Amino acid sequence: MEQVNLEKIKQVVLIDLNRHSLPRILSLKKKLDQGKSLIASELEFLSEMIVKINICQRGAIKDIDCTIIYTTLAHLVSQVVQLAFDIEKNEDKILS
Repeated sequence: MEQVNLEKIKQVVLIDLNRHSLPRILSLKKKLDQGKSLIASELEFLSEMIVKINICQRGAIKDIDCTIIYTTLAHLVSQVVQLAFDIEKNEDKILS
């Protein structure tokens, strides 16, 4: 019974990830790759993703598939946050 529930939870999380979270993360990365800054709501989304990843990683310790998925997602979000930081830092230098 517990395995069936875990599989259902994984399916729901993966569907959400594929339909909403991942496309938005990739869209933000594309925007940053073009040298554009993120707005407050986009930064808030990334913050929420970090919290979500943390929660899911703690719950997924027993499941290797989930661990791999969330570790990969955490790496992608980390790259996006670093790009956003670098762009903001460069903009601050230009304004100074």
